[in-house]
Amino acid sequence: MLADLGEVNTGDPRVLEDFLAFGVGAYPAERYALIIWNHGSGVYVPDEMLAMSGSRAHVGVGGASDTMPLEPHRPFPAMSEPVPRLDPVGFGLAYDDRSGDCLDTRELERVLATGHRLLGRKIDLVGMDACLVAMLEIAWQLRDHARVLVGSEEIEPGTGWPYAAILRDLIARPAMSPAELSATIVRRYVRAYKWTWQGVTQSAIDLSRLDELVGAIDRLAGALLTALPKIHGAPLPDARRRTLSFFKDHYVDLHHFASNLALASGLPAVRQACMDVMRIIEGKGAKSPVIAEAHAGPRMGAARGLSIYFPPSGDPWTLYRELNFAERTRWADFLDAYLTNDPRSTS
Repeated sequence: MLADLGEVNTGDPRVLEDFLAFGVGAYPAERYALIIWNHGSGVYVPDEMLAMSGSRAHVGVGGASDTMPLEPHRPFPAMSEPVPRLDPVGFGLAYDDRSGDCLDTRELERVLATGHRLLGRKIDLVGMDACLVAMLEIAWQLRDHARVLVGSEEIEPGTGWPYAAILRDLIARPAMSPAELSATIVRRYVRAYKWTWQGVTQSAIDLSRLDELVGAIDRLAGALLTALPKIHGAPLPDARRRTLSFFKDHYVDLHHFASNLALASGLPAVRQACMDVMRIIEGKGAKSPVIAEAHAGPRMGAARGLSIYFPPSGDPWTLYRELNFAERTRWADFLDAYLTNDPRSTS
């Protein structure tokens, strides 16, 4: 133990900023990896987690409720106090059960920006040992301040990453590049859970290679908006139903969805947009943002490393539009039109 910090709130961005400043100052290195181990629920913050003790709670990926156990393999602590802050945007992380707090999307982005300034360059690797964070929206949110993101599309087992095995590999090869270390994490993680009954996924994402894929998603959303009156009734929902999904069906594997929709849709523009998404993820004719991907378990065979928000029904999550990804693409417009059953709507 280096020091006893006493009681701290891990959901306060200043705590993580202080930790980064301490680490950079006390342990100069050529490369830095920031690993956060906690709960996760992806980009969506359930309504049940926004109202506790009569007030709106500030909870997300790191968030928890004693009435909504999102991660059965990691029991959530009970909430004992109302949460003081309002309106989380996107996911949260570094959940603190005593204060009922977490880092939301903007706060984590702020922390990484602080690390960026401290280093004079992007953080080499950001690892999220948490559930459901290997999402295109999350990767896009963090791209300006980190080089590589490592995380899982699926719920993680409660024991998390096999740190001993990962660190042994790093000690044996301390000159690993961020991409090499991220691939090591992916390989070691899935190997550690290869024989478990619970399906597992892990992927490493090069955040500098997202532009082409995000552009392809924008074109797909545009094609879907145009075609919605023709495909709303059967091809689109059928393709979505056949797709590998996560978190109570709120997220879908992006490659698998594009593959299913390409087969189901007879519309050339939609099919071409789907093929472009698949081609980029596969690295055919483009540099894939997926550095490494691995999975285990009978249900996870179609996983390819990145998921996207696409609930099967109901109104879309209103705060989704405040994510950078929603501002860059027409995906939120498509979700609004599709989920409100109004093929004519584009807003």
